[in-house]
Amino acid sequence: MYKYIIMHCGYVENNMTAALIFQCQFFGHPGYSSRKEALTELALDMYAKFYDDYLSIYENRYGRDVKKCCREALISNKEAKFCSECGSQIKDKGFDCEQFMEFVTNLHCTCCDSYGEAESTSQRDLCWWPYWNDDFIGAPKEEIIYIAENAEMVLLSALLDAKPELNNGEYGDHSDWLRFKNEEQPEYR
Repeated sequence: MYKYIIMHCGYVENNMTAALIFQCQFFGHPGYSSRKEALTELALDMYAKFYDDYLSIYENRYGRDVKKCCREALISNKEAKFCSECGSQIKDKGFDCEQFMEFVTNLHCTCCDSYGEAESTSQRDLCWWPYWNDDFIGAPKEEIIYIAENAEMVLLSALLDAKPELNNGEYGDHSDWLRFKNEEQPEYR
């Protein structure tokens, strides 16, 4: 069972020097039986956080780019599609692959406060926990999925597999994702 994911974003000179470590036991999950399932669930967690932080008009209704009248329309009706005062369409932003990868990469620079809610989002209860992973130190190697580079691309590929409607054709499957899907641990040397 896979219980931990340790990952680095970036490639060669742009590879982050510190790793991100996630575990699933905090939420009572015993682990995942396949690399594909584990990475897909992490990608879906990242998408849910990304959606709330960047795409959801409702979750971002207090942002500077939302007109006051549109904000008030959303407050009075969360499902509003148009502003009753100005007539503007009220909708979520579209998914952007580059912005999603940047979001994942920028996790290297977050603290607990900036990461925000770690248990749930507006869309789902999260599966992977980013904090207090001290039990990782003694974990058997068989419980760990390791992504030495380009984790943002691997997670994007996993996300696009799980949610093909997000794929605008910009990106194909990353080669490491294809290996993980086939239950192989890529060699990094």
